[in-house]
Amino acid sequence: SARLGTKGTMESALVRFTPLYGSGSVGPLCGLLEVDRFRILLDCGWTEDANIEQLEPLRRVAPTVDAVLVSHADFDHLGAIPYARRHLGLKAKILATVPVAKLGQMLMYDYYQNQRAIRDFTAFDLDDVDDAFESIVALKYSQHEEFSQGAGRSVKVTPYCAGHSVGGAVWKISLEDQEIVYAVDFNHRKERHINASVLEALEAPSLLITDARNALTKPIPRKDRDRSLVSAIVGTLQRGGNVLLPIDSVGRCMELALILDAYWAHNQINNYGVAMLHNTSYYTISFVKSHLEWLGDTVVKGFENTRTNPFDFKYIHLCNQLENLEQLPSPKVVMATSATLSCGFGRELFLKWCEDEKNTVLFTQTPPESSLGKTVLRSQGETIEVDVFERTELEGEDLEEYLQKKEAELVSKRAEQERIVAEKVEREMAELAAREEAVNEARRARLRMFRSEDETVAEIDNATIHIETTQSLIFPDSDDDEFEDEYGVRIDTEALGADGGGGGGVEAEDAPAVPDGMDVDDELVLTERPARYSSRRKKVSVRATVSYVDVEGRADGKSIEAIIGLVRPRKLVLVGGTRDAASHLAGRVRKATKHVFTPDNGEPVNISSDIFVYRALLADEMLKRFMFKRVEAYEVALCKAEAATAGLESSADVVLRPSASAAPIAPQRVGDFKLSAFRALLRERGFRADFVEGVLVVDNQVHVRRADDAGRIDITGVVGATYHSVRSLLYSQLC
Repeated sequence: SARLGTKGTMESALVRFTPLYGSGSVGPLCGLLEVDRFRILLDCGWTEDANIEQLEPLRRVAPTVDAVLVSHADFDHLGAIPYARRHLGLKAKILATVPVAKLGQMLMYDYYQNQRAIRDFTAFDLDDVDDAFESIVALKYSQHEEFSQGAGRSVKVTPYCAGHSVGGAVWKISLEDQEIVYAVDFNHRKERHINASVLEALEAPSLLITDARNALTKPIPRKDRDRSLVSAIVGTLQRGGNVLLPIDSVGRCMELALILDAYWAHNQINNYGVAMLHNTSYYTISFVKSHLEWLGDTVVKGFENTRTNPFDFKYIHLCNQLENLEQLPSPKVVMATSATLSCGFGRELFLKWCEDEKNTVLFTQTPPESSLGKTVLRSQGETIEVDVFERTELEGEDLEEYLQKKEAELVSKRAEQERIVAEKVEREMAELAAREEAVNEARRARLRMFRSEDETVAEIDNATIHIETTQSLIFPDSDDDEFEDEYGVRIDTEALGADGGGGGGVEAEDAPAVPDGMDVDDELVLTERPARYSSRRKKVSVRATVSYVDVEGRADGKSIEAIIGLVRPRKLVLVGGTRDAASHLAGRVRKATKHVFTPDNGEPVNISSDIFVYRALLADEMLKRFMFKRVEAYEVALCKAEAATAGLESSADVVLRPSASAAPIAPQRVGDFKLSAFRALLRERGFRADFVEGVLVVDNQVHVRRADDAGRIDITGVVGATYHSVRSLLYSQLC
């Protein structure tokens, strides 16, 4: 099932990676991974300005892709999926975790509404969003999904926790001897609402694809980060100013909201309002509240012990309209989309608040270079030009003209659909007639063989056969008002009332409160009225305080280096981040892996493994001598044998026979000792164990580290009960 190498060995599968865009810059990511004949798209991001030219590399490969793996529910990783499915011919299976699939859909709802508020956005619509995200294959962490390639070959993909966002995934792609790990925007630190990444546990892959986005950043303790964030906010409120926090709608806003709600609750602050403002705020938080299994261990244990959910906010108000803010006390803190200020309520509030020096615009994520957010971050105290968009709902004659135009378009569309259906029916009828004629001709030919010439003329002309087709050319139109329950009992809908509901249902006043303009159905329904759009350039003075506090939830440069050292990939590809960041990181990790690639966009990198594989045929006398031991999911035995190829059909085959040598076999350690697994074991035994710069620190007394690539483990620390217990436990894992 594998290709033959030059020496008759079976060569491992071809692996090639091509970054389509995102390499050498901070922004959306999309790359093409080719594993043998299988083509996998790694993320499918887009810029918020919906630059179609950026997607040209994707246009060339989209129809040929077999699968799409999505890492996070943000625009940098999935923003282009609806457009690609509608316009670029992307029909591949899309895989993501359950939260990424659902929250990603809400993200695109919010983005679409924001765009429609400022322009006639036509790149895709809500139907395209639903089509894209409802087709996603949603997986749990560690759940496998396989794709067959024929000839017995299959690719297996598995998501693991990446940190950074709810449901964020590190992907492992496996094919025979190849194990490829795709890990971008991961976070090694545990946060309030999610666990840390498990990337360090995916050791020794054939290839690791990761990003260098934060390669030049320095680590900031979480307490210092939170203190800086709260100080900037409270200081503004105390001087009578409002605080604008530009956020995404489903990702890092979760951590930010927990920080603020916890601070407000701890200090019993009632005179300053806090709000999360975007089109899908209620549904986003409602989803997260009901999927605690995807949140961090602290959240889950807290709910189990006290039945409290941290996302049942006590002080944060969920809003979906600017008017909702008027109900909150002032001054106030508002988290509003978008994080780049390219659109949304955040842009409107910026234009409203930026010229008041008492206010603050506080960024918690780095905006991209071409965005308004980046311009604002660099322009405190300066005057800048901003596009001001206006949307005017149509009325009177304008509305009537619009409706007539839409009706004409609808009539034209229906006529086109009817024409297509009519042509299909006509084509099927013609094919059916041709089949009947062919069968009749065959029947007449058979009659000629058995009839005399005098009999043939009269009977053959009438020898016709009509073919019945099992396909209905027109769908049956039946109106069945009868409903049955799961036991086959007919349900009388009239007795239940006109709406089909029972008299014992929940009354409207008992239903949970929902923001104005939104439905209480499980499915989010967004509507809009026809409008005209206009824009003008306006000069604004940025007198408000503009600052930045890193709440991005990504691993810092030093930690990335340490994690790559723990993972020890045979080959490494760096995407994302600036060229300087990628070059710096590549130089720092060459001790862990010699083969480091930093390709440009569109530059394919052939990263096939240099390992060759033989198929071994075991002689019967060999099997009798094996003593199997379980190693993870495998049964492993150690033997001394002689390999022979004589008489075998394939030069890629060898047969193993018992060795004539009587020398004893030295004991061998099979498998790889994993510090991450040892940490889990220590925690089960009641020890406090955490990684600090690649060293496993136990109870702040004992240090366990990997000494070299040969597998030697060093244990150092204060000699005492803890040291001896850890050492004994370590020996039990090595023996």
